[in-house]
Formats: sequence, structure tokens, C-alpha cells
Amino acid sequence: MSKLPQWFRSYALLILIIALFVNFVQGFFQFGYNITIPLMQKSLDISYTQAGALMTIGWGTRMVSNLFFGTLSAKFGPKLIAGSNVLLAALSMILIAFTPNYAVTALAMIAMGIGTGGSISPVMGLLSSWFNANDRGLAAGIASSGTGLAFTVPGIILPFLIAAVGNEAWRTMWFSFGFISVLVAIASYVILYDPTKSSQKSNIPNNKTWPLEVFKNGSVWLLSYLAFWSGWATTIFAAFSGLYLANEFNISIVLISNLAIMSGVISIGSGVLWGSISDYLGRGKAFLLSFIVQLTAFILLWLFPSVPSFVLAYTMMGLTLRSSYVICAASAGDFVPVRFAPAAFGLMATGASLGSSFSPLISGLSADYTGTLQWAFALGVFANIVSMIGSIILIKKEKAILLANTH
Repeated sequence: MSKLPQWFRSYALLILIIALFVNFVQGFFQFGYNITIPLMQKSLDISYTQAGALMTIGWGTRMVSNLFFGTLSAKFGPKLIAGSNVLLAALSMILIAFTPNYAVTALAMIAMGIGTGGSISPVMGLLSSWFNANDRGLAAGIASSGTGLAFTVPGIILPFLIAAVGNEAWRTMWFSFGFISVLVAIASYVILYDPTKSSQKSNIPNNKTWPLEVFKNGSVWLLSYLAFWSGWATTIFAAFSGLYLANEFNISIVLISNLAIMSGVISIGSGVLWGSISDYLGRGKAFLLSFIVQLTAFILLWLFPSVPSFVLAYTMMGLTLRSSYVICAASAGDFVPVRFAPAAFGLMATGASLGSSFSPLISGLSADYTGTLQWAFALGVFANIVSMIGSIILIKKEKAILLANTH
């Protein structure tokens, strides 16, 4: 027990557990869609463009929600904001389970975008209040493993549901997502606590820099830029990799589910990996390494489509799906005071949501126009190249800050 970190024996552990489960819930939005959309497309009779538009709608509202609720959390604390937004996300998932048509599904995606965005920014930003700079990457990585579980569990369950209830199994899946999320909402409201809240109440109303201290910070904007392109690329994979394999290569739903399970299992531990790398090497170098790995995966999907390439690409994507998310969360309190970390992470998450809003719609349009989803993965290659350039700039910024602090 003496070798365990101090936070493991404190209230911080409970905060971390809640953060893990809130990530689990938002993972239903981000990756549950990838598993269920092939069945939803047939059941609701929707096109590639409409399928992409659903994710664009969800990510668009999530983008606004990330910024709005992340900023509010810096003033009001995460308990009410995170708990109520997880509940909203839960109700929207249940609505999708009973949706009769595309319009109702789009309405549910709007609510889900608001709920997941409004909960994840306060909770991930809160980690900066409970963990020091040397532990934040590790903590963010552990929390992000909840998203990996959300990518894995549906892949395990869906084939059994299809065998039991047929092609409408996606409805049962979304109802299950919603029920689990209701429980997480209750736990969030009971357990979440911000130790800096009392000082916020006395300082923030009279502090004219709030939230300008975050919005005027160049490093936070650079991280938001990286998050934009990461969101762009990973959402292309999340939204269309399943359809790509199923429709263009006749890969079975079972095999696609198995690939998703493999990728999800890998991503569970990858958050801890990238968080630890960012703690050790720095945020910029961790970003650069993760984008190199992801670039290779997209090149395989775009230029070398085959079953071995798919297996390797899913493996690499599993390693990097949550890398930017974890590194951004770890960085939230690095460049601004920790009480503003939720707002900083909210701005980064807004960047990711903005990228995630555009990429599926553009990818869907390109697929309908060209007749193939292959060019969608070319867009992922481009995103990772410009992300690598941004990572190099961040490395130089970190070196400049370190040099300034040593003098």
C-alpha cells in the first residue's frame, strides 16, 4: 500500500472513477454510433450523407455545449452541470431506441451532443483540481479508458442481440446505453466535488479576466487547433469505418464487431499510455508521436485496403483514438490556473467537436459523389499531417516556457 500514489487513498480516487464512467457515457455517443449505424441505415432508410449529417448535428451541438458548460463550470462547479447533462444524454439515447424516423433521430442527436459535451468538459477539467501536473496525464488516461469500454462492450453484445432480436437490435442497444447513463448521472450528482469552489465563489464574480484568461491564451488555442484536426480524423474513422468495410468489401457485421472489440480493448489501456508519455516527454512530443501512428492507419485504409490492412489500421486507431483527448485533458491546467481548467478543456473540446462536426458530413458527401468512402480516409491523412506540424510548434512553445522558467 505504501507504493500506491497518494491520490489513490484520497477522495481524488472517487472523482477519477466518476470521470471514467462519464467518459463511458460519452463513448456511447462517439463510438456506439459506429457499431449501430449499419443496422440503423437499413432500418431508417438513410443515405451516406444523412448518416454523416447525424454525426455532424450531434457534434455541432456538442461543440457549443463544450464551450458553454465548460466555461460555466469554472464559476458554478461541476456537480449540477455535469450531472444534469449526463441525464440529458441518457434520455436522448432512450429516445433513439424508440425513434420512428430520421427526424426524431436527428432531434435525439442534438440532445445527445448537448448532454455529452456539457458533462465531459466539467469532469475532465476537474481533474486538474485533484491531481498535480506530474499525475494529470496518468489520471486523464485512466478516465479516458471509459471511452474504450464504450467502444468494446457494444461490439461484444451486438452480435448476440442480432441473433436474439434481428436487425432491430440497435434499438435495444441504445436503450441499454440510456439506462446505464441514468445511473451515471445520479452518481455524478452525488459524488462530484470541486475543492476550489469556495474560492471561486469569492473571486470570480469580481475577476474581470474571467473567462478571458483562458480565451486570450495562445497555448490553449494551439491545443484547440490540434484537437480540431484530431476530432476531424477520429470521427471519420468512428462514423464510416464500419460502413466502409461492410458496404465496399462485404465484411460481415460480426467481423466488424470483432475489429471494434479489438480496437476498443487496445484503447482502454492506450489512454494511460499516452497520458504517461505526455507526463514524461511533454505534451507536444506525445501529440507528434500519436499523429504519426494514426497517419499510418489512415494511409492503410486509403491506399492499401485489405483484411490485413484493416486489422493493422484498427489496431493503430485503438492505440490513438483517445490520445489527443487525454493529452488535452492533461494540458488543461498546464497553461492557465487550475480553477480555469474546465474552461480551457472546454475550448479544446470545442475545437475537437468542430472538427468532428465537419468531417462526417464532408466525408458522406464525397462518398455519395464518388461512390466510395475511400476518399474519406484521404481526408484523415491530411488531418494528421497538419496536426504533426502543429505538434512541432507546441514542442517549441514548451521549450520556450521551460527556458523562461529556468531563468
